[in-house]
This record gives sequence, structure tokens and C-alpha cells, in this order.
Amino acid sequence: MGIECTLRVDAPDPARILLLIQRLPEVRETEHGFAVGSYGGGWASASLSLDPQGVCFCDYARTGTQLGLLVAWLAGEFGRVSVKGF
Repeated sequence: MGIECTLRVDAPDPARILLLIQRLPEVRETEHGFAVGSYGGGWASASLSLDPQGVCFCDYARTGTQLGLLVAWLAGEFGRVSVKGF
């Protein structure tokens, strides 16, 4: 289990969000969305998937590194980002 949250953006455009996700370091597509980074034992440090209002994110490593990068990129593209459920 990890720490889960939803990142919401104004006027979400799934195509633009997908392009940002695909630029994350060490991102790979999975059956359920995307895995990001590595956290020992072959596990991803985080996973994410598109949501109608933004991105569902789970931080398994609990470092906040991948979350911070994603929030910064979303804010640069869409402006305000709200984080719910962290």
C-alpha cells in the first residue's frame, strides 16, 4: 500500500495530461495506468492513472519526489493544482 491522492486541474485535457505523464523519468505503461521509478525488489516507487479531473496518484516509496515533480509539471501546464486525499 502507498499514500494515495487525486491531483485535480482546471480545464483538464486528458491528451495534455498524458503527454506530461509520458515525460516523467522512468515511467512505464502498465495494465492499469503507469508505474514510475523503482523502489527495490522490482516495485515501482509510484503509480498513476488518468482521472476525469486530473490524475490519481499513489506513492509507494513515500518520498514525495515523484509527486512533487508531477505537481510542478501539471501546475506549469494548467495553473492551479489541488491535491485531495493525501
